[in-house]
Amino acid sequence: MAPGTPAPGTPALGTPAPGTPAQGPQAPKESRLYFSEYRDVDGLQLPFRLRRALGTDTTEETTFDRFRINQKIDSKKFEVRK
Repeated sequence: MAPGTPAPGTPALGTPAPGTPAQGPQAPKESRLYFSEYRDVDGLQLPFRLRRALGTDTTEETTFDRFRINQKIDSKKFEVRK
């Protein structure tokens, strides 16, 4: 028998094992991201609620209290520690 040749009686690659139900490829569930509760922040309309859904099920929900636009950041936060 040549190398890589399946032994007699063994199913070929990609063939379901005997006794298992044949299943076709499953369609992936649709993933969606919903934005809501838009409010004015320094002249910009920003969403304060985000909801992530997989199919019809909500998997994650995030609510923001506030946004800070162009907030001053202390430059010491970017220094390399010695």
